[in-house]
Order: sequence, then structure tokens, then C-alpha cells
Amino acid sequence: MYSTCLFCHSKLGRNEAIEHLPVGRRLAFDPLRGRLWVVCGRCARWNLTPFDERWEALEECEKAFRGTQRRFSTENIGLARLREGVELVRIGKPHRPEFAGWRYGDEFVRRNRRMLPFMLLGGSLSAAVILMPTGVATLGFTVPLLVGGYNTALAYYAKGRPITSIPDGEGGTRVVRAKHVWRSKLQGDGHGGWVLRLPLRQGTVSVARPAADRLLLPMAARLNMAGARRGRVRDALVELDMIGYGDRYMEHVATVHRSSKLGQLPRYARLALEMAAHEAEESRAIQGDLSTLEAAWREAEEIAAIADRLPEVPDVTNGPDIADA
Repeated sequence: MYSTCLFCHSKLGRNEAIEHLPVGRRLAFDPLRGRLWVVCGRCARWNLTPFDERWEALEECEKAFRGTQRRFSTENIGLARLREGVELVRIGKPHRPEFAGWRYGDEFVRRNRRMLPFMLLGGSLSAAVILMPTGVATLGFTVPLLVGGYNTALAYYAKGRPITSIPDGEGGTRVVRAKHVWRSKLQGDGHGGWVLRLPLRQGTVSVARPAADRLLLPMAARLNMAGARRGRVRDALVELDMIGYGDRYMEHVATVHRSSKLGQLPRYARLALEMAAHEAEESRAIQGDLSTLEAAWREAEEIAAIADRLPEVPDVTNGPDIADA
């Protein structure tokens, strides 16, 4: 089992409660389907455990869950806290919206809270620069400035940060940066499938599946970097429940929103796209015995190394408008 998160590379922590899975402080498991995840304490994403390492740990989790009195359970999902401080999330037979709400709701809300300082800082800088010469300070001016400051504070992250990479056809790779994500499109390929169209410096590049599957998840996560409140997450869950999860939703976006850039999608649609990409990726990983996730993890490590070499002080003086569409 990995000791770091597959997505944000933070340490997953240790526990002394589950002998066969001593990694993580929050574990989620589905005894019926035989699935076991370690939930990252930093980004709240669910890291699927390798197939050959999960069965004994699953039995331990089930036994520990039933043996504790400190648990809350519904018909479909249960939450228990062990005396060692480990939290167990037990998945029964949940309806899709309930399961997705448990799995993704905390992650999006946590991102939203982390972006609040950027919103306040950006809004304060914009208000100070524009209002100081005129002395005007009214509510009518302040609210738009706060929104504008939010955008400029995020501009650095919508600019040069590396997200993933694609082969350049000459034995090398091209780095896909955050600024490319917002201008990318998801479109049909004319054969019932879909392709990603990336506006790189060298021109627009069309990436077909299965390579597009690997690119979509980190790109969708960048689209939703500011997170969302629970009400907006519920809107995304309604959208998925109506249209379908996984590949079905990507096909919907490629058809209905084919002329829209990904950054122009409604917020609920961007959230739904990330959830659908997560579930599609995990489904492929399960069928392929996690080889897909392992490859994504290795690539993410390479991208993280590139990101670590970038300056840490954000340039918030200019950049694209990335407010809610």
C-alpha cells in the first residue's frame, strides 16, 4: 500500500488498529464488493488499495466496525470511530447520490474553505488599489471587487502550474498546464466516443481515449480547485443521477457542451465531471488490477517534481477570469 496520497502526495499517516493495513487514519470499505480505500486527511480523496492487500484488512475493518459502540449508521452507510482514533466508513448498499455525497462532499467543501484566504486577500488587494486614489468605499463597489480579487488571486494557479503531460510524438512529452485546462474542450469523436482538445502553445492537440481518460481526472480536479459548498455539490449529484455516472456523463458533456470550453461549464457540471472521472478511473483500475492508478501515481510524482521547482509566491497581477460560469 502507498504511504502517500495518490492525488496530493501528502502522507496518509499510520494507525495501530488494522494490522493488515497500518496506513491511514480514515478507512472506507465495502465488504460486499470487496473494496477498501484509505481517505487522505489533507485532500479527502479516496485511495483504492491494491487488490491482493485488501482481503485480510477488509475482515479486520468489518470486525472492528461491529465491535465498537461509537458508530452512526444509516441503511446504507455507517461511520465508526475506534478508540485508537481511526475512523471507519462502512458502505452497505447505498443509493448512488448518497454514496457520492459521502465520498466527494467533504473533499469539495474542504477545498472551498482553503480558498477563503485567497478570496479575502485578493479582494483586499483589489479594493486597496482601486479605491485608494478615489476614496470611494461603497458596498456596490466592494462586492464586485471581492469577486475580481478572487479571480486575480487564483490567476497564478490558472496560469503556469503543470497538471499532467502528453507524448509529443518524438519520444518526449509536452506539459499540460493549468491555463490549458480552462480553454480545453470535450467533444465527440464522430464514432460515439469523445476526445480532449488541448490548446497548447504548438497548437490545438486532440487526445483520444484511452490517453484522454488518464488526462481528464487531474484536469477536472484543477477546474474545481476552489471547491464548492454542499448545496452546489447536491446540484452536481442531481445532475449525475439524471444523466449517469462514469463514461456516460463524459459522453453527455461531449455532446451537449461540445462548443464550450471546460472553464465555461456551469459549476455543478464541472463538479459532476470530476466525480464521473473519478468513478470511471477507479472502475478501470479495478478491472485492470490497479495498473491504471499505479501509472497515474508515477506520473503524478513526476509532475509534482516539476511543480516543486516553480516559485512559491503567486503572481496575482493578471490572469484569466475563472469565476463561476
